Amino acid sequence: MTDKILKRGTSLLLIAFLSISALLFGELLEQVVFVPNWLIGDVDQNLEHFRKFKHTTDPGMFYFPLTLVAIVSHLLLLKKNSLLSGLQKKAVRLSLILFLIVFVLTIYVIVCINVPVIDNGELSGEALRSKIWLWAVLNMFRIILPACGVYKLGQLLILKREA
Repeated sequence: MTDKILKRGTSLLLIAFLSISALLFGELLEQVVFVPNWLIGDVDQNLEHFRKFKHTTDPGMFYFPLTLVAIVSHLLLLKKNSLLSGLQKKAVRLSLILFLIVFVLTIYVIVCINVPVIDNGELSGEALRSKIWLWAVLNMFRIILPACGVYKLGQLLILKREA
């Protein structure tokens, strides 16, 4: 029975690690691909091209399910009957807190920047450029914070492997 619980705990840890990693690399991709394509040249024209490009699907279709998986897997790891030690749960809790900060930051970015600026095209010129720069700066936090969480979860995976 303990072996089965250990396997389930390891699987949950892997799921949490992989979901946060996927979200982290999605943000990194956006920073490396979207930001330069938006800011170099005519910002208004660049964003118009982006609006046409994403007319059928949206990056949110990638992020939303992974966000749910990340939150649920972290919460399951923190359950009372988890085999994680107090120190290990502290690492999972830190990863979850960092991710929840990113989650709140992402809601702000979606509501205050993506929808009015990118989706609806309510700004143009320098005002648009400054919002895109704000998006780029906030996105750096959306990369760095999950990276810290991935590091903490990665340490737990190493410990589990050595045990």
